[in-house]
Amino acid sequence: RLLKQLNEYLEAMTDIIFKYDGIVDKFIGDGIMAHWGAFTPDRPNATLGARAALDMMVKLAELNRHWEATGFPTLDIGIGLNTGEVIFGNVGAGKKLDFTAIGDGVNLAARLESENKVYKTHIIISKATLDELGAAAQVNPLGSVIVKGKTVGVEIFELKGLENSAV
Repeated sequence: RLLKQLNEYLEAMTDIIFKYDGIVDKFIGDGIMAHWGAFTPDRPNATLGARAALDMMVKLAELNRHWEATGFPTLDIGIGLNTGEVIFGNVGAGKKLDFTAIGDGVNLAARLESENKVYKTHIIISKATLDELGAAAQVNPLGSVIVKGKTVGVEIFELKGLENSAV
């Protein structure tokens, strides 16, 4: 039952990421690491990621209604979005090689995802992502947090919506 539900969830979320031209890097338990921009740096990648995140929350609500009606537990997720420079490439050697993204930008996105538990939110974005989204972003300022591995605070925002744009 658990694997059935997990696979249904991962498939639905992956479809949304692909819809917005994202790359699913890996599954980490019930989490998904995805990125935009490795091969499309000229695209509005922050907007694509934000639209994907918002659609994922809509789809999760739909899945939860279905699961609750069929006796499965509901799921609650958090999403962290950060815009920044990362390193893309192959990591590993020999029998195990993965194309992935690494660096501070990836680490911050993961930390933002975790902050959703603290703030009881679903989508937290960094100031860098908000700057890319511009006035189209509907956000709730959450203040500044010092995330693991940093000594300086990072300004964070809850993403509530995104006004219509070309993407």
